[in-house]
Amino acid sequence: MIRRAWVLLPLIWSCSSTVEGSPDAAAVVAFGDAAPSADASSVRADAAEMRDDAAEPIPDGGIDVTRDPACPPTAAWVVILNGILRDQAGAALPNAKAQMCIRTAVRDMFFCINPADTRADGTFTIEVPPTVRCMRSAAMRFLAPRTPRGATYCKIDLATVDGTITVPDPYALFDTRPPRTLPPEGNIDAQRTVVFDDGLELDITPSKFFAEYTQLTGSRVPLNHAGLCFLEGQAPFDGLYTFAPEADIDGRAALRVPNTTMLAAGKTVHVFVLGSLGCMLDDMSLVPEAEWVEVGTGQVSMDATTIEIPSGLPCLSWFAYRADP
Repeated sequence: MIRRAWVLLPLIWSCSSTVEGSPDAAAVVAFGDAAPSADASSVRADAAEMRDDAAEPIPDGGIDVTRDPACPPTAAWVVILNGILRDQAGAALPNAKAQMCIRTAVRDMFFCINPADTRADGTFTIEVPPTVRCMRSAAMRFLAPRTPRGATYCKIDLATVDGTITVPDPYALFDTRPPRTLPPEGNIDAQRTVVFDDGLELDITPSKFFAEYTQLTGSRVPLNHAGLCFLEGQAPFDGLYTFAPEADIDGRAALRVPNTTMLAAGKTVHVFVLGSLGCMLDDMSLVPEAEWVEVGTGQVSMDATTIEIPSGLPCLSWFAYRADP
């Protein structure tokens, strides 16, 4: 299957696409009507332990936050978003990228604003261009370039917004680790098995992975860790992993996961991926940013040591699994 090139954007801020005719053309990247939306949601409640240094409201600096009368009353009006980003250990994370992706309310189009850099204390401020301030949904994307950390996607609660958002709970980026076994790149059209530090095995072909194969890292993440904003409202998962760099896969990559949670032999598990930039499904549709979509099932091996997922993953970013009751 040949993927459309326009979805292969692992580093969105390097794109030169702009909104034609917009006075803020340099500030946004447009994906048009075919792109996915991101519904509003709140951040995870158990992140409260990370709130000691939560973002303080940053002055608007004279920016007019008055709502445009043309913005429908059912839509949110967002001019400024303040937040803070931390690493997995809870320390401030400077020089990372904080990017807001928006579904507009009037024209129902999808835009990603050029990212803001986080400051030395991890805080960041995003000023939304006037042309996309009237929105019906939005999500945040966080990335620390050239570091072994997975990207994070979080929905933004727009329910009571009118002008300025100050997110009280810190966002977080999570560490990834080099694989235990990473076969040499060699023939890029040959499938090989990458073994990660906890024993997860991923069958992948470098030419079908739209990122740098030699930089592939990944880790299992504790489900009770603070900062997992994208678990808000989800039924509990049994396992959660993050990978870096995030990228689409042409086809699927089968995998086998250590059964560390001691699920019963023969148990069926449901497999989910978190929407990221350019995660395309078999029907060529995109998984909406910060949303979980079920992409297949797996089964616990008869010796109960491994969860076998032959249907595989369509992209690498975050994936989770949940066993049948």
